[in-house]
Amino acid sequence: MECSYKIYSLYKSVFNNLFLFKKIFKIVRGINRQIANSNIKNKSFTQRLRYNEATFCWMINNNFFELLYDKIKIGIEFDETEIQENELKLFIQHLINNNNNILNQFYQKNKNQIKSLFSKNGENKLLSFSITTNNLEFIKIIHQDIIKEDEDKDEGRKSIDLSTLLDLALKCSNLDIVKFIKNEIVRNHYDYLNNKSIQQELELISDVLESPNRNEILNYLLDELKFSPKSKKLNDKNNYKLILLEFNLFQRLYDMGWAESLVDKFKQSSFTNKFSSMTINCSQFIAYNHHQNQPISFITFLNHLQNGLYFLSHIKKSDSIHYTETFKKVNNLIKTYSHSNNNNNNNNNNNNNNNNNNNNNNNNNNNNNNNNNNNNNNNNNNNNNNNNNFILEKEIKRIFLFDFLKKVKDMILLTNEDWVILVLNFICQYGDYYYLKDEINNKWIDIDVKCSMVIGVAMKYADSQLINSIRVLFKENYHFDYNKELAMSHMIKLPIDHFFNPKTTSIIKQLDFLEVLFKNNTNIKEIILKHIVNNTVDQLNSNWFKKISEIVKSYYANLNFKSIQFEILNGVLLVGNETMFKYFYNNYKHLFAWHHESISKLIIKSNNLNFIEYIHTNNIGGINKQTSINHSETIQVAKFMYEILGYRFCGLLNNISGLNEWESGYLFYYAIQQLINSLEDSKPKIEISIGLDIYRNFKQRKYIYNLHKSGLLKYTLLEFQSESKLLNLFNAINDINYVFSIGNCKYIKDLIKCQPQSLSNLLFSYKESFSNLQSKNKRNKSITFINDQIILFNKAQ
Repeated sequence: MECSYKIYSLYKSVFNNLFLFKKIFKIVRGINRQIANSNIKNKSFTQRLRYNEATFCWMINNNFFELLYDKIKIGIEFDETEIQENELKLFIQHLINNNNNILNQFYQKNKNQIKSLFSKNGENKLLSFSITTNNLEFIKIIHQDIIKEDEDKDEGRKSIDLSTLLDLALKCSNLDIVKFIKNEIVRNHYDYLNNKSIQQELELISDVLESPNRNEILNYLLDELKFSPKSKKLNDKNNYKLILLEFNLFQRLYDMGWAESLVDKFKQSSFTNKFSSMTINCSQFIAYNHHQNQPISFITFLNHLQNGLYFLSHIKKSDSIHYTETFKKVNNLIKTYSHSNNNNNNNNNNNNNNNNNNNNNNNNNNNNNNNNNNNNNNNNNNNNNNNNNFILEKEIKRIFLFDFLKKVKDMILLTNEDWVILVLNFICQYGDYYYLKDEINNKWIDIDVKCSMVIGVAMKYADSQLINSIRVLFKENYHFDYNKELAMSHMIKLPIDHFFNPKTTSIIKQLDFLEVLFKNNTNIKEIILKHIVNNTVDQLNSNWFKKISEIVKSYYANLNFKSIQFEILNGVLLVGNETMFKYFYNNYKHLFAWHHESISKLIIKSNNLNFIEYIHTNNIGGINKQTSINHSETIQVAKFMYEILGYRFCGLLNNISGLNEWESGYLFYYAIQQLINSLEDSKPKIEISIGLDIYRNFKQRKYIYNLHKSGLLKYTLLEFQSESKLLNLFNAINDINYVFSIGNCKYIKDLIKCQPQSLSNLLFSYKESFSNLQSKNKRNKSITFINDQIILFNKAQ
């Protein structure tokens, strides 16, 4: 008994933890989510299959790779209709650098089916398909099987257009595959390249420039394949892609004349716009740095800056000196950085050699000491490298902002406001507030800078000093207000990029920022408080709670002193942190308003039973025994509130009817059953309101239909003003063609069982749909039953 209690206690402690609860059930849902073999693409619902019913495509689409491996290991051969090109490609890509034995075993057992899939009209496209998988091992298997076997007869090569293979490999941008195709298959690559027309050459270059590994593939094309195109003028859509190449390659191509059309196109507004967009996109490297989720890498950013400066210094004659000087700054900076890194590496090697010599001459104890010294030296050198990386990135950004972007922003259609935002981001990242003073004094940043811009950037870094600096520098009555819609949106979830990263920002810095916001009475103070509360559950303690209470008290005192009317803060801001919520309710109840229904609504939706019981006991958040249970989103919460706390459902089931049935534990049906159980003689029918999601949920629609047939349901649903409209909702339930379109074998089987005559209404188009459904589910017993019934019906006719 004691053991059972401990197990229950542990279970309760895990599942009452909101984070763990969501994490566990997300995994459970992922395991149980299955893409059904239906006629509707990616239609998903729970579809249980036996081991022998699981088809190749079904296992791939549902990520059951371990099950597929098991079937391959025991030598199961799949039917020809089971293997489809898309799923086969996904499977082979999944095996890249993994399970080569599985891959070979799978192919040897199913080679006939795979070959037939790609052998059409006398052409064998299997080798071409293998290249698109980017799996070198698979390409080697196919090459050995198709090419080597027929090499003497030369049959394999006749059935394959070799001229397309290297093109395809270059397009897929895997250098190892390109080398294999060139060395083992397309051996006479010089003829292959020389025989290309100008248009074919341009298409090849276009494909390479579009590829993610464009630098190494293009270098290989030039150096190893000796590619020399007849025309250096690229397609319009790929001219600007040259700017994204690594600088040495860009400079090489520019000197070879490849940038002729680039220069011509730059004079046209359409290309200038592309160049502008690319420059602005690169500037996002600065704006998104606070969450380490930049849309581009630092290398891409650096390549664009070097290439852009080099390019502009050659075509903008009036400003060529300026661009040349800036270009030299960047190159000198990179050389200095490289030289510093080389010195660090040399020092590191010397330290290692010295320590090794010492190790040979000293005893074991001295060996340990020398090893420790060696580790310390290595750590110091690593720190030096990290510092150098930091300094290089900072200085490159500085040049980009103040020496490049500042001068070309009018040319690339970048507004001064956008440039100021980038400058503010840079200042916050590195704490260089003197740049702010310089730019304000030089009139590049003026009083017209919007307060929302300052707040928007400061929010991303929790930077209280930026706000204080702006106020001091402008010496004006500067109101730090943000976008009103966003400022009032603390009830909804905003994108994380709007805010500082709580994992990398210290609590002290977060609370200092919060204090400044409350001190200036900004309209985003509630958003930031909620952000801190929700994302620092494990970091805040009673000392930090007291600090927050002092901030709020000071805020109220300041407003009272200025005789400003205000509303007390809503307790809903604390809902994301149960410990903090209870602390403030027990110790600083007067600082927040606790009567808002939004509080109980969010806590009930959190699925935290202890938290729900707490607000129930203390009557917090306008919790109501007649309506609050309808905010529940899982059957666990609903049962707890209904059976333990005594709450009752009302007929407003709009939210519950729209919940995911698996995640909610089929709460919709539980709620309706409790409404039926509460019926009295004076009120023999239930009245419910349901959402329009019922049109997409066949199971719910059928359930409501059965309630209506049994006389338990009033037709006065809020969305249906008449019984005839309600009946229209149910008409499709008995329509064999509609049920076939859903693609659920069980629903089709159930309808035929209840109404065998419905088969007479089956349209020809749905007979074809059933053939597709049958091929996907041929091992499913429901399909066997449906097929037998159709055969019997046709015989009776």
